[in-house]
Amino acid sequence: MNGIQVNWTTFKNFCQDRVAGMQYILLSDVYYLIAFDGRFEITCVLPKDNSTDCVDFETNFQAQANKKLEAKDGDGALILRPKAAQAGWKAQFHAIRISTATQNGVYNKDKNGNDLGFCMYTMYDAQNQVTTNAADCVKTIVTWEPTHHMEIVGGRLFQRQAPSTDMWMYVTAAAHIPAQYGGSVEFLQGGMNLKDVADGGEVDFDGRAAKYIAYDSVNHSGRFEILIKHDAGVQHSFSLVFELFRP
Repeated sequence: MNGIQVNWTTFKNFCQDRVAGMQYILLSDVYYLIAFDGRFEITCVLPKDNSTDCVDFETNFQAQANKKLEAKDGDGALILRPKAAQAGWKAQFHAIRISTATQNGVYNKDKNGNDLGFCMYTMYDAQNQVTTNAADCVKTIVTWEPTHHMEIVGGRLFQRQAPSTDMWMYVTAAAHIPAQYGGSVEFLQGGMNLKDVADGGEVDFDGRAAKYIAYDSVNHSGRFEILIKHDAGVQHSFSLVFELFRP
């Protein structure tokens, strides 16, 4: 298709607003420029002289122009490099181990044995009151809130042995914030019975795409709640691994 010819100001604004790379050739002291955004293209004719427009192009744009529009290999095939996270971020598996109805029943430490401080562990009795008596505990809640921004992809659950009694698990983001204000997002809804996960089995929570979650020290909107309902005093251990990108 033929491009739309525009002046230099419109051309450079188009390239900057749409992050479109400039292409040009120099013929008989005239710059012929073209830029694409998908199937849409514009052109610009710019005499090579001492005009303000030409000086602007040669000073601020020429060095970055004429980049390859597509990366191809030696056979001419297009090379695809999808980007999964922000520049400078790294992939990470963050693991925590949870034991229900157990004093200090969460393990979340670095390789030197220092507590990472991302988790809070609470036991509740049959009256839904906080308890320190493991024998009375019928609900175990662990909150996980990294103190950094992240893009979370999903997570996995591993258990060495299935519990002998029903044990229902739920995962909610920002459970302390009402849904009408953007909180109480159910990541695991309906209840998953850990009794149904075979010995040595695992459950994979694949979000298909990364979800950006900013660390919020005021509203704690990036806090995850792992809730397990079980019979009084039943102790069971399993590991959760969160797949994420982080700075």
